[in-house]
Amino acid sequence: MGEPDAIFRMLLGKFNRIIAAGGLVFNEHNELLLIKRLGKWDLPKGKLEPEEEMEQCAIREVMEETNVQNLTIRHSLPDTFHTYYRDHQWIIKQTHWYAMFCEKQQNLKPQTEEDIEAVEWFPFESLDIKKLKTYPAIRYIIKSYQKPTPNMGL
Repeated sequence: MGEPDAIFRMLLGKFNRIIAAGGLVFNEHNELLLIKRLGKWDLPKGKLEPEEEMEQCAIREVMEETNVQNLTIRHSLPDTFHTYYRDHQWIIKQTHWYAMFCEKQQNLKPQTEEDIEAVEWFPFESLDIKKLKTYPAIRYIIKSYQKPTPNMGL
């Protein structure tokens, strides 16, 4: 382990750490599924449950927050980290992201008990990420997504 790894571990030790997983979900029309929570567009994601695998968490959270069914994970994407202050403590949330696909458009339903106001499909090719009212980590993960080539299977 080099010095950057030691510094990163020390920094993580100063925060309450939460592990989460979520997805960039696409349909057959190359539309991206976004949720609107607390006035900002977001990607579906949530906390890892005990004994749960990361991919299982990502699929479960997307299904719970959007009502999308029959999801397939195609490949993993970079992790993101973001911090926030709640209940008198600093929290760092590490989110594991996956590119997902669902066969057809479905009956979308926001999980209102999680403060989700809307669930909508957006054409990926024309999505203006600079104008999208969202969080820096969400902007980063959407921008990091590479359009699939035919042999990638998405």
